[in-house]
Amino acid sequence: MAEFFGEREDMLHRDETEGVGEMSPATLHLIDEHEQFRAKMAAWQKALADADDAEKRTLLHAVVAFLDGDVETHARKEDEVYFPALEPYYATLLMYEAHDLIREETESFKAALTQWERGELPLSKVQAALDRVFALLHDHFGEEELVYFPLAEQKWSDDEKEEVWAKMQALIDP
Repeated sequence: MAEFFGEREDMLHRDETEGVGEMSPATLHLIDEHEQFRAKMAAWQKALADADDAEKRTLLHAVVAFLDGDVETHARKEDEVYFPALEPYYATLLMYEAHDLIREETESFKAALTQWERGELPLSKVQAALDRVFALLHDHFGEEELVYFPLAEQKWSDDEKEEVWAKMQALIDP
């Protein structure tokens, strides 16, 4: 089992220049956000391990802002633009369901954080809730990068790629 996950990780973090000339701006944009999000999540996990309770509170609220802001905006780009454009070629229901699950687990994390701040829940429960959210995001990004993004790049015409990017840019810069 460990070999499978190791191989999967190798595929997820292949040379970023591989095939870049062929990828659409929308796909490149989403992959870039995935990489930025992975780096932020890793940095927060490390910082949380080394922080005192006051610092943890600040860090955890920064994570909430990230999940409600950057991650939610990213999901909207996919839900409202990317996946609908892929639907004529491939079923995307699982991706919408994954976004819903990530949103539900984010709400559970936020509820646990509130309970910890009231002294009603140990910090370990907040950390476990956050770990679930980060694991879901990591797995979801991997699935998109291994299955959905390559399929979109293969199926979309140049005109479709331009249309998806134009629509996505409208969400980036409203």
